Amino acid sequence: MLKKLYIFIILTCSFTSAFAQSGASLGMRSMTAISRGVDAVYWNPANLARREIGDKDFQLVLYSLNFGLGNNSFSYNSIEKYIGDGESIYLTNEDKDDILDLIDDDGLKFDIALNASVLTWSYKNFGFGIETRSFGDVSIPKHIYENILVEFGNKKYDYSVKGSGYLIGKYKLSYGTTLINDILIESPLLGSIIFNEINVGVSLAYLQGHGYARIENGTATLDISDNGILPVVDVSAKRADKGRGMGLDLGLGLKTRQGGYQFAAVIENLFAQINWYGGTEMSRAKIDFGTQPLFLVGDGQLSDIDIDSVSTDTTMAISSFRSKIPVNFRLALAKQIKKVILNLEFGRENRFYGTSLGCKFDLGVFNLFGSVSKTHENVLWGFAFAIDAANFYIDFGTSSRSGLSLASSKGVFYGSSMKIRF
Repeated sequence: MLKKLYIFIILTCSFTSAFAQSGASLGMRSMTAISRGVDAVYWNPANLARREIGDKDFQLVLYSLNFGLGNNSFSYNSIEKYIGDGESIYLTNEDKDDILDLIDDDGLKFDIALNASVLTWSYKNFGFGIETRSFGDVSIPKHIYENILVEFGNKKYDYSVKGSGYLIGKYKLSYGTTLINDILIESPLLGSIIFNEINVGVSLAYLQGHGYARIENGTATLDISDNGILPVVDVSAKRADKGRGMGLDLGLGLKTRQGGYQFAAVIENLFAQINWYGGTEMSRAKIDFGTQPLFLVGDGQLSDIDIDSVSTDTTMAISSFRSKIPVNFRLALAKQIKKVILNLEFGRENRFYGTSLGCKFDLGVFNLFGSVSKTHENVLWGFAFAIDAANFYIDFGTSSRSGLSLASSKGVFYGSSMKIRF
């Protein structure tokens, strides 16, 4: 059992990006329409202008964190089915085909992401946020698994790798205001709608880059024929350790008088890019065996080649360069029914689109959150628990990467936050 769990951890030892920045928002999956106070600094600056009875003027997040484990191919059920107890592994040809079918054509992808913030605060309509975001991904070619599970044949195998990563600090100043109170809008489809308030908000962000790396070219192939083998390796990577830039977030919030529906929209990272100027360099590793196939053994063949004579490894300084931050957006509709809040949201995060349906149960001091989401090719669930007292708040949440159970999920997210209010 321990061996099987160990193998599962190895296969899923990566983080992946989520729509959340706290335990509650991980369980709810999205809070663009219902965020208030300091939570609005992250989710929707327009909601800084929305005041509810009992809301405190000053709110301070002591910490907020989310991280996860996942990959794009294997779940715990996969390990259970094909590896069993890990003591002795026997795979039929059908098993091998099934495993290869699980792996994407672009390879087994691991991606890493960690979002954290400390000392984020809001005072009435103003807010200030400090966030750290890191992301990284690398793809292991599918042909490697084909070689391991099946065999080498006379064909050209592509072992090319892809990968990138960054670490960015985000310092965000936010403001929200009520643009219009009590306005009647006539719509051909929806009829007459009275909005109690229409709020708008803006966040201006300063971006501080602490590290960047990207594989610009990761060519690695092996051509096998009756005449021998011909390997080719040519890998180059760009890196930097200092950068800076600016970004802009815009938010909109509306609340209807009839039914108390809440609408919200957010666009993040407008015009956002980082100019990497410190420690910028390009590294390249190349192995060139020529154009004639080689045999593993034999006079004048691969065994006689001095690897240093056919390989080069160089690093050179380069000028500064820019990287764009993906533009995200979210659209949300929320409705409160007694002690329950329902929230439907659609958005784009890190170039992937997703839809979520979440709910919050207000049980006095205790709150429960749950959600079901669809993002990219994955179905996710989320759950969170919070203690919400007058001046103190703490939450813990979890979510799957895909699948509706822990065993069928290709990973698990975790999140938590703590804040004080007065």
